[in-house]
Amino acid sequence: MTGCEECSNQFVSIVIPAYSDPEGLRTTLKSAIDQSYNDFEIIVAITPTSGETLEVAEEFKTKYPDIVHIVKVVETGRAKARNEGIAETRGDIIAFVDADIWLEPNWLKCAVTDLRKNDAEYLACQVKISLDEGGERFVERYDQALSIPVQHYVEDYNFAPTAALLLTRELIREVDHFDPELTSGEDRELGNRVYNKGYDLAVSDCEVYHPPRTTIWEQIQKAIRIGIGMEQLRNRYPDRYSFPSLFSPLSYAPPSPKRLKSRLTSNSYTTSLIESIGFYLFNYTLKLFQQFGRWKQFLSN
Repeated sequence: MTGCEECSNQFVSIVIPAYSDPEGLRTTLKSAIDQSYNDFEIIVAITPTSGETLEVAEEFKTKYPDIVHIVKVVETGRAKARNEGIAETRGDIIAFVDADIWLEPNWLKCAVTDLRKNDAEYLACQVKISLDEGGERFVERYDQALSIPVQHYVEDYNFAPTAALLLTRELIREVDHFDPELTSGEDRELGNRVYNKGYDLAVSDCEVYHPPRTTIWEQIQKAIRIGIGMEQLRNRYPDRYSFPSLFSPLSYAPPSPKRLKSRLTSNSYTTSLIESIGFYLFNYTLKLFQQFGRWKQFLSN
């Protein structure tokens, strides 16, 4: 039996947490339905959100009742949505995909094959920022240039984002679910828990595609959310997370130019000196908004 034939015998549950993004969910569901893999189901975990997002999920459930299933999550939060989705899964492997991701038809087959090839329980896939034709605005170029450094996250911080992440059911039984009390940073906490249990964090070359953030405000919102997650992690797990104090100058120090250059190089992005300076200044601005998010969470405790 070949590797792919063996992999195809494993039933996979794709879990998609969905919020207020009907068109993003439509894109993801269309590409998920078209997977060449043999045996899979799709669980859409709908959080309290706009009616249009739910309508999109129901449209696909009507067309593909044996594949698409809907879970209505009562409370908001990415961790809660993923946990509710997990509770409804039947697969030996659970693949988490964000609701604005586009998947190539062979993605699931590729990812499951890599999971087994690496004898892994935890597998992160590459996430590429895909610009639309004419996508030449500064914010879009910034997003593509720095994208989502999956390899960097795994090697330096021992976790991978849940934009495209595969876990085995056995692993979830062993390390438990996402921390439902975290509104951000839940992927980091789970990955760290997996790593601390002695499991390898495997990285696949299989790619998924994410649209760029197109406005400065979207980038700022993301930075604030990351900051909130950092402070939640520090409060809930003080023995595991020791970010610089909000009262320390280190929290407001400019980022390392070498680190920025390294991320540009890893993404094979060529930029001019002027654009590099612009990226650096914008990166520093977003770091300050992360600290704002930390202060927001700190003051709410």
